[in-house]
Amino acid sequence: MRGKRHNTLPNIYGPWPPSSEKPEQHNLYCASVLALTKPWRQLSDIKDTRVTWATELQNWLDNAPIYVRDVVAGIQYYYDAKSAGEAAHENKMMFDIWEQTEDIGQPLGDNVDMGNVSEQGVALTEEDLERYEAEQVSVREEAHGQVAVLIGLEHSVFAEKERRTEHDAVGVHIANGGDLALLGNWQQSMADNVFNVSTGMESEGTYEDGNIAALSTMEVNDDAGEVVQLAFPTTFHKALEAVPEMELLEDQRCAFDIIPWHLMETKAGRVPPPLRMVIPGEGGVGKSKTIQTITEDFHKQGLAQILVKGAYTGVAASVIDGKTFHVLSMIPLNSHQQSANTLKKLTTFWQSKEYLIIDEISMVSRDFFAKLSKIISCTRTTMERSDLANQPFGGMNVILVGGFHQFPPVSSKTSAPLFFPCDPLKDMTDEILGRKIYEQFTVVIRLKTQVHIIDPKWLDLLQHVRHGNCKERHIVLLHSLILGDPHCPPSDFTTEPWNQAVLITPRHAVQIKWNAMMARSQCNLKGEIQSDSADTNSPDLTGIQLFICPCIDTIGGQQLTLEERFMVVMKHKGRCSGNPRERASLSKEIELAVGMEVMVTFNVLTDIDVANGARGEVVEIVLDDKEDCYSPNERYVHLHYPPAYVLVWMKRTKAEALEGLEEGVLPIVPLTKTFNI
Repeated sequence: MRGKRHNTLPNIYGPWPPSSEKPEQHNLYCASVLALTKPWRQLSDIKDTRVTWATELQNWLDNAPIYVRDVVAGIQYYYDAKSAGEAAHENKMMFDIWEQTEDIGQPLGDNVDMGNVSEQGVALTEEDLERYEAEQVSVREEAHGQVAVLIGLEHSVFAEKERRTEHDAVGVHIANGGDLALLGNWQQSMADNVFNVSTGMESEGTYEDGNIAALSTMEVNDDAGEVVQLAFPTTFHKALEAVPEMELLEDQRCAFDIIPWHLMETKAGRVPPPLRMVIPGEGGVGKSKTIQTITEDFHKQGLAQILVKGAYTGVAASVIDGKTFHVLSMIPLNSHQQSANTLKKLTTFWQSKEYLIIDEISMVSRDFFAKLSKIISCTRTTMERSDLANQPFGGMNVILVGGFHQFPPVSSKTSAPLFFPCDPLKDMTDEILGRKIYEQFTVVIRLKTQVHIIDPKWLDLLQHVRHGNCKERHIVLLHSLILGDPHCPPSDFTTEPWNQAVLITPRHAVQIKWNAMMARSQCNLKGEIQSDSADTNSPDLTGIQLFICPCIDTIGGQQLTLEERFMVVMKHKGRCSGNPRERASLSKEIELAVGMEVMVTFNVLTDIDVANGARGEVVEIVLDDKEDCYSPNERYVHLHYPPAYVLVWMKRTKAEALEGLEEGVLPIVPLTKTFNI
């Protein structure tokens, strides 16, 4: 029973209908509104196949009852109110900053720079910006970073000698016309090299390359990247080599034998059912070696051209001589449709492929798995084989390799992994589809024999950690490795192997402060070694110069005003920040020195292993030709511009030697990325 004027509010299960203002969601918005407001019994009642979703929705609303149009307006009102609330919150944050300035309530003088005056008439200063940035740093995080450095100092992790009377400028100079011409030649050679080792497909606005442009006078597309410092040297790595079939372990052999058998059946024309296989296993059981042995068998059979190997990250792909999924499938940004040219390239590539190996499967989410399958199915479907459109991966034989206890998908959702069950009330269509496809992988050979970890205590610990059932002995073992613990074995960080130890930490502040301290330490240490090798009787010790390279924010080619810089800082911390990648994932500044160990943090040229996670060593720094603050005698050099380019010796690369450079040395140039404030 209810009164005449009683109002009933519907409780809609699941997320709120999508916004009409987001272009990438507009088709979903139209479909959702039509399904909610238009009477229908079959899907064909919702939309005429001859018109677009937008046209169908407009036709419906033009003739719909007034209450239907009110419902549609109410859906959008939710987003209007949400945007207004976020804008009000952002304005309040800006007002709080202005309120802290000393000029509040004071009359503005004639000399005030109106470009840095807010709408409320308050002048902002550089001190205000510095103070606000400092206030955004978590005191707790800062404390963790400082304590980590103090522990390192206490145990002599960092070089002790700090005083230097001279500083080495070897491998550093300001760019000239000849340097830029060389850079252009190198970049062309690298592009040619990529074409020679690649499939001939070029990414078209994918996740892989993003919105990238070079910060040099040369026009560069993908030859742009960023490097961040590491504090350890490594040895040169190449892609893993295959193991002879007779040397495979028993479980590796079981997994291997299935694939040549299936390949032989296919070659004989007996058309076996598509292979849906999983090779799981913990780290160190030889999964990648097994992949390379499978690859070698395809080469022996003369069928290497029908095999594709892929992984989610560039480094994982390079280990097995494969490619990233974003290159193989050219998944576009912002859910845009792929162009006709892209689809033509994909079709040409996938038509001849029959087997696909996916490594590091733990990093693949359910929805990405579905998207990858749909793209491959679409490109393999022909007039003669229209049945492939409804088969996972277009009927290809797919082998999934990896351990689900290793890296999770690059997603904030705990339900992203393939092993997570479906929830029809919460999951999107692609998430449900990805899980359903994964359930079709019924051939499973688990690799169990550990070949990398030979210490029985550590093997026991890691196996218990995998299943979350650690015992007291495992806790005692971990505690015995804490620096300062009475049971910790002596560790001399000035000698091998401890001087090559890597600090692994989940805390960003610890990473930043530790790397900064280690950079300065290594500059001193490397300078001392070079000085000793040059002249053992020299009384003065030299140090390698450390360069602090800034980022430059611009709008329309002009550097940001102080107020705009405030807005950039606020975007990082405010509620409206959205995805952190919207701020381009670029550091405010980066420290570089000749001889410093570095890591590439963007996928630059994945075909030659210049990919996110690739490591190397800086061999030369070429400064911007506009740089006017460089002095070869300063210990720390604060640059005004990013370097023109940095020559880095890569630990692993398929690139051929460039003119005038040693093998493995490649130029890395600054990049630009765009975001909104």
